[in-house]
Amino acid sequence: MLKSNIKRVSIICLIIPYLFTVLFLGCKEEKKEAEEEITPEMFPVYIGKDTFIEEINAYKLIPHKDREIPIDRNQAIDKKLSSITDTLSKSHFNDLKIDISEIYSNDSIGKIANINLIEDPGFDGPGSLPSYQSWYDYFQGSHGGQHTTILLRENILQKDYQGPWIDGVVFFYQGDSIGIQNHVNLHGVITE
Repeated sequence: MLKSNIKRVSIICLIIPYLFTVLFLGCKEEKKEAEEEITPEMFPVYIGKDTFIEEINAYKLIPHKDREIPIDRNQAIDKKLSSITDTLSKSHFNDLKIDISEIYSNDSIGKIANINLIEDPGFDGPGSLPSYQSWYDYFQGSHGGQHTTILLRENILQKDYQGPWIDGVVFFYQGDSIGIQNHVNLHGVITE
């Protein structure tokens, strides 16, 4: 009887680790496949960076990849754009609203997004809100205006993205198209 019990215990001791290994590895493979399905795409967030350009012997503000943000690869273009504009708003524009008012097709350009920059309801002109609580402050000065231009254009156009995306963008300020300004280059249909 003792031999019989020892034999059973030995068999159980061999079977349990085997079953555990099979179950654990099997679950791990399924988990790995599930993780691959929900792996987000990484989108760069660009900022303006002062860079010395030898050809012109001067510094110039150029786009520079600052970091990446994860966005669900299964989302539609407008949802991906919203993730990018929400990130820009929170990280660089003091939560000022950046609204994607429309995405439409143009025969000669392709998909175009209309982006509306919206002021806080308390804004009634320059100086009516504390500093950098309005778009007005981000449009001021050549360095500030160029930085704002890079943040909005580069991040919304995502020129290096290989998937389906917009081909151009038109910026609006408070519902009106943005005209030619000294410090900010956000007028017209921007494709590059």
